[in-house]
Amino acid sequence: MSELFQAGVNVTLLGMGVAFVLLTILVGVVHAMSAIVRLIESDTRQAVPAASTGAAAAPMPERQPVEREIASVVAAAVRTYRNKRAP
Repeated sequence: MSELFQAGVNVTLLGMGVAFVLLTILVGVVHAMSAIVRLIESDTRQAVPAASTGAAAAPMPERQPVEREIASVVAAAVRTYRNKRAP
């Protein structure tokens, strides 16, 4: 019985060690990706000239109709979902 118990402990510790190593690698990869995105984003923001008044720049005009269209599509989808679930 003690050999079986020892084997169980070994498998448990091996599994916990593998999970720890993989999760540590995952955290490192996520941090690296975050740093890369921040670098790319800061380069993009530097390429766009800042407003001379210091105020935040207004949204681009061509984006507003797209956002309104997306909002209306989402609202229609929510309405449809709620109507299907209504008793």
